[in-house]
Amino acid sequence: MKEFSDHRKTAVAQLSRPQLLVFCALTCEKMLPQYSLFSEAEAWGNANTLTNILNSVYQLAKGGKPSFGGFADELMLIAPDLDDFENALASYALDTCCAFEAVLQYVKTDSKEHVINNSQWAIDTVDMFVQLTEDINPRNPLLEDMIASNVHMQTEINRQKTILAELKAIEIIDDRAIAYLKKINDEFGYLEGLEGLYS
Repeated sequence: MKEFSDHRKTAVAQLSRPQLLVFCALTCEKMLPQYSLFSEAEAWGNANTLTNILNSVYQLAKGGKPSFGGFADELMLIAPDLDDFENALASYALDTCCAFEAVLQYVKTDSKEHVINNSQWAIDTVDMFVQLTEDINPRNPLLEDMIASNVHMQTEINRQKTILAELKAIEIIDDRAIAYLKKINDEFGYLEGLEGLYS
């Protein structure tokens, strides 16, 4: 995982603000279905708020001037408190909200640390999924290697590396570029292997 962390840090440092906004948005978009699944199962929350944030981030990346006022407060209201839900999907939904919060922080501060955080929330949610589904003992000395080599983690790492590489080659962020990147993003499938739960 250190190799990926170093790669990500270098790649993020080389990209422009519009490119990084799209990188964050694509990660959020990849995570959004797990929030929607939770929201539908519990009849709680509001996935539309997340969709509105996504749309605004894409507009900003294209040079627009959307308003982000109120999004942070709305996000706090729809982020699940894990003490209030027994559904295991609540943890995935919370990770999703944290990824969205990271991109809002990037919009506000322009600190690339928040881009890294946005990316890491996707990694963390896959990590959680792998530990739960593979029933890995958290004290296993090979834990990190086992998670890093898991097919779901490798897929997410490859997705992020691919998007970062594609963004580096795209100088102008417009509708065509975003549609192209969304298509690539979609080709990697669901984030952490919850295909059966989505159908």
